[in-house]
Amino acid sequence: MEQLYAAMDELLQTESELNALKAVMSVMREGCRARESQEMEDVLCVFEIYLSCVAEHMRNSIHILDQFLAERKKG
Repeated sequence: MEQLYAAMDELLQTESELNALKAVMSVMREGCRARESQEMEDVLCVFEIYLSCVAEHMRNSIHILDQFLAERKKG
């Protein structure tokens, strides 16, 4: 069980880092928009979408692991 809790901590840390990276990408995209750099803005948009998908799947994994740990703790 200790390993599962350690994995949960790592997942939460990684999720936090992904969210920070998404925020940075968003700021960079706005900068590209201001400089009218459409090609770079498009590339950053693709990365943002990818990071959003990864973060969503990670959130689902965290939720499932959290439920499992809660059930094990009860039983």
